[in-house]
Amino acid sequence: MQSPYIYVPSSSDGVWLYDGQKWNLVSYLGPTLPCKDATRSIAAYLVRIWYYDNASGIWYMYDPADPWGSDLLQLVNGRAYHIKVTQDCYWRWETAEVSYGFDIGQPVARAA
Repeated sequence: MQSPYIYVPSSSDGVWLYDGQKWNLVSYLGPTLPCKDATRSIAAYLVRIWYYDNASGIWYMYDPADPWGSDLLQLVNGRAYHIKVTQDCYWRWETAEVSYGFDIGQPVARAA
């Protein structure tokens, strides 16, 4: 029996995702960000993301078309995710910049 997944090697700036009947199994190497921000470069093609937490034995899901049903809130650097897209596309990792607020002067992380 063939695996339902395609293992996709990641690079420092992103990863190619492939359409088809299989899911892409990706090591996420971008910064830890909310799912919507982390997937900005593939938003037009993204169907769903799944993450399995080995410690709890729970699957978490992010579906951009179902924000209320999504319980995967952020993508974390170094974790593996199962990703389904509608067509081949390049997922460029978003960058996290640090800027300083005028009134409090403390660093605030924001998505670029």
